Amino acid sequence: MKKVVYLTLLSLSVLLINSCDKDSEDKDWAENFVGSDLVETSACEGTNNNNAFLFNVDIIKIDETTLSTRNLLGYGISNVVEIDVISANEISINYTDVANRVFTGTGTKVDNELTIDIEVDFPTPGLVNDICTTVITY
Repeated sequence: MKKVVYLTLLSLSVLLINSCDKDSEDKDWAENFVGSDLVETSACEGTNNNNAFLFNVDIIKIDETTLSTRNLLGYGISNVVEIDVISANEISINYTDVANRVFTGTGTKVDNELTIDIEVDFPTPGLVNDICTTVITY
């Protein structure tokens, strides 16, 4: 009888531990970054030099770890750049768009602002990379 009670308690303990681990794996950090018609202020050096320009950007969730943006840095509403979600407040970008521009950078969200340091590498010889800091306000 003691063995049955012991095994039952052991089984319940394992179930409880597994359910706690599962909760931590199910965090959906991508939701923290989603928004539509968000205001983006960008300051860049390079080919575009679009200092202090305002754009509207959309950020949509693809899955729990991937986002998609439209009009990031004012490259157009049809231009899509994918973003990897690293944590509840951190993102990473390493994406080549349809125009063969390479977007790389990192960002951090604090309160209602997502600040991204990003570089855009142009495929056209002679164009200087854009190096930007952009702030997206929610």
